[in-house]
Amino acid sequence: MDQREKNNIVYSCSEHGTDLYHEVKNNPEVPSKYIYCVFPKAPDNVVEKMWVLITDGDRSKGVGTIENIPAHAEFSLGEKVSFHTNEQDVTYANKITN
Repeated sequence: MDQREKNNIVYSCSEHGTDLYHEVKNNPEVPSKYIYCVFPKAPDNVVEKMWVLITDGDRSKGVGTIENIPAHAEFSLGEKVSFHTNEQDVTYANKITN
């Protein structure tokens, strides 16, 4: 991970994580073709959030590719994932299984 990626990671406590998530996700400067997703808990118990480029669907449900280099999650840059947004406006990503 180079310095640019290190500077692009934000950690938060569980008490403020949801507020920070919504602040990042709902930034009006983010193009609508991206969605900020919560990924499954990593082996080190970190819940990582990353940007996904939407390739099919819309910001509420669809498929896209990971646009970040994961620091903890067992995913990779460019990997195709599915995602869905719940009633609390939290978007969850999951691996696509064949």
